[in-house]
Amino acid sequence: MRVTQIAATEEASSARWPELPQVTSINAALPIKPAATVLLNGTDERNRTTPMLVWQPYGRGKSIAFLPQDSWEWQMHASIPLEDMTHENLWRQMLRWLVDGVPGPVEVHTSTDRVEAGGYRLVYTAGPNMFTDPWALDGSLNGYGSLGIHVMAAGTVDDAWPGAPAFAAGISTGMKIVAVNGRRFSVDQLRRALVASMYAKTPMEFIVDNAGYFKTVAVDYHGGLRYPHLERVAGAADLLTGIAAPRAR
Repeated sequence: MRVTQIAATEEASSARWPELPQVTSINAALPIKPAATVLLNGTDERNRTTPMLVWQPYGRGKSIAFLPQDSWEWQMHASIPLEDMTHENLWRQMLRWLVDGVPGPVEVHTSTDRVEAGGYRLVYTAGPNMFTDPWALDGSLNGYGSLGIHVMAAGTVDDAWPGAPAFAAGISTGMKIVAVNGRRFSVDQLRRALVASMYAKTPMEFIVDNAGYFKTVAVDYHGGLRYPHLERVAGAADLLTGIAAPRAR
């Protein structure tokens, strides 16, 4: 799958890009170096082509420049349904593409200083938010903030983050969870086990089916349910609300 493919097929992806809300704040690109490749272009109001996504080799790896400053419109614009995952899919594609071929686990971190300077801090609580709620519409469980996995209603792990507790213990994408803590798997049972992990002295125990082979996996996690939220920083200027405010035409 290409890094710019944001739908199930290349044809659907090509049709989806023009449907996204326009972005209006683009970082000016420096002259494109000979080794660099433009992966995505945009067109401004004067019909000039503007690079939006550029990559080039960097040592033994890759570097990428994503130039729109307000791509959050693709998630938060009034025309985008809450359950639309286009924006998430794009960032997931870019991160996976960047680390493709890396021999070891890769951990991704954000700088809290960048967020708190805007008047908010990133915190985790047991309560879902308006962006994680849509993940549950199909009966699945969003465990990215806890175990680092997303689990479908039937138990299939359709995404596992390298470096997160489940992946580090041996649970990866494509496996199917059969049992949790000695009980037959269900999303409700997994949710209860996550809550109970906060008070347990032993690791969570999973039985997983990996292409017909079963194994028991102990995940040493004790953090309960965790979902991300932005919390106001007292006394700091609220810059994010202004950024997200409707724009006058």
